[in-house]
Amino acid sequence: MLGGQNEKKALMIVCDDKLISYANYLMGLIGSKDDNGDQIIGIEDGSVSAAIYSPQNYRDSLPSITSNNYILFIGDFKEAKDHMNGIQFHFMEHGMRYGWIGRRAVLFANPIELRMGQEYYDSFYNYSEKYDLHFEKLEISGYVAEMANLAKSGSPVKKALNIAKHTVPILAVKDTYSELKAQKIKQKIIEQQYTCLIKSFYLNGLKEFLEG
Repeated sequence: MLGGQNEKKALMIVCDDKLISYANYLMGLIGSKDDNGDQIIGIEDGSVSAAIYSPQNYRDSLPSITSNNYILFIGDFKEAKDHMNGIQFHFMEHGMRYGWIGRRAVLFANPIELRMGQEYYDSFYNYSEKYDLHFEKLEISGYVAEMANLAKSGSPVKKALNIAKHTVPILAVKDTYSELKAQKIKQKIIEQQYTCLIKSFYLNGLKEFLEG
């Protein structure tokens, strides 16, 4: 086992409310009995005990946290950014990142890359299938076109879009997507990225991090 015979390694998972569902997903994977005989899937069954902390819980616990504690930050909130310096990233694919230094790890995703065009999203979609994830395939071209329409119409997101237009191709289309639909696509991209990222970290990164 990771922590020696019958000894579990304790993992503190820190995330804010926006991403707590992905912390729960990781908790489920850690607690699952998925090893197949001598084949270990992710981490050895029963070798890790994990708990979820909010950023406030984490701050309140700082006086009792030592360099021996294993901590994973999910997202890019302030406390996570405070640990970015010196991080060695072990995984960087399709806007997804995870890495660590010592016993501090960070894991986060940036959806901007996948919103640059359909080919970027399709590449991510094909990559996600290696983890046996069967996502709804999204039409990113519709999202890009709607963002262009919203920018032209003086939407509240216009300022951000005028900045983004230097990296995102603006496509002319006849059909207009609603802002609500565009935001729904954006949220689905984030959901798919974080689901894939958590699965990748569980299968390929968690064991190495905890053995470091």
